[in-house]
Amino acid sequence: MSQIQLGRATDGSTVAEIEVGSESLAIEEVVAEARQLGAAVLWAHGGDVAAHGFTPAEGYRRLHAQRPVRGDPLEPVEGEAYGPLLAEAYRGLWGHKHVDPARPLPTDGSVVLGLQEDEYVGLCRLWPEQRLVDQPGVIPGRRTPDRKARLLAAACVYLGEGPVDVDTWGEDAESLAEYEALGFVVADEEPGWELRL
Repeated sequence: MSQIQLGRATDGSTVAEIEVGSESLAIEEVVAEARQLGAAVLWAHGGDVAAHGFTPAEGYRRLHAQRPVRGDPLEPVEGEAYGPLLAEAYRGLWGHKHVDPARPLPTDGSVVLGLQEDEYVGLCRLWPEQRLVDQPGVIPGRRTPDRKARLLAAACVYLGEGPVDVDTWGEDAESLAEYEALGFVVADEEPGWELRL
């Protein structure tokens, strides 16, 4: 049975993904299979596969703050703006997949806050019951650490007093430093790796 999961990266190219655990994984066979399946890139989560030609990528990090700094509130994203904004907000970031711009607002109890300037430039999804926030996303050309931090601080306002967790993939060091200034620390992480095929 294949250990590969196929998907599409944010640029529309085919991406193959594998989990690298403690079990024996025949990397050469996985690379050959990914090529055979037509993948343009292979992402590996966990472990250390540098010896096989993979380059490091900013992988998964779960951030935690016991009492995060709260910023200015933001309004929820309007329904028709959600899909197109989500499709662009994570474009080019490692670990993120292609999104259909026609995707409707989620109906799972989560809330999506939007950052507007002359247009929507970013969003941040949160699950109030779990006190969990998804990585803030900002469209290319406007993607700056301070805008992402503003989204996260607004999510913390929405959640109110108490601890907050944030899941991130492919987040850059400058944005992580902004989140640290809000009181967040890395609670868990898994390395990411990439091999262009």
